Amino acid sequence: MSKLKLTILTLLILALGIVVSACIKKPTNTNVIPVGTGIQETATTTEIDTADWKTYRNEEYGFEFRYPQYYSVNKKYSIWETDNGAYNLKKEWGVNKEQETVFSISVYRGKEINSFLSSNPFVYGLTGQKITINNIIGDKLNYLRILIYKNNYAFIVYSSFMDSSVSLSEYNEYKNILNTLKFF
Repeated sequence: MSKLKLTILTLLILALGIVVSACIKKPTNTNVIPVGTGIQETATTTEIDTADWKTYRNEEYGFEFRYPQYYSVNKKYSIWETDNGAYNLKKEWGVNKEQETVFSISVYRGKEINSFLSSNPFVYGLTGQKITINNIIGDKLNYLRILIYKNNYAFIVYSSFMDSSVSLSEYNEYKNILNTLKFF
């Protein structure tokens, strides 16, 4: 093969490689994962379409997040809300997939949170690590929980899907909801 043909072939292969790499969907969103999951500390995800997701918005406590609309019609999922007052709890919302908690957020008065945390330090003990979710800085608690202070309230975010024994798709269910969490 002549040198000219070899050069042209090499350029064609390089051009084809550039075209193929440009067509592959690249990760677009890097988020810090709130706990040591055994999966990854920093996960890179592709943008997900949340256009048909439902929004849970709580005006009283100033937060919102989105969740897939199929959760409310799929028999594997149960959506719940409670304000039973247990352990100074003001409001709690969540979704379970069968017996596992996909996502939950509990609201406490900020000044009451320390007595609650000290009531069970094995589960709710502060680890000393900071967590960032959508530019919101929180504290990592034991057992896959995140503590966030906002507007005189303390919020504890939790999912049993952060355990390293769950599948990546289950882990992503929680992470995708968590990535929509906003405070106002």
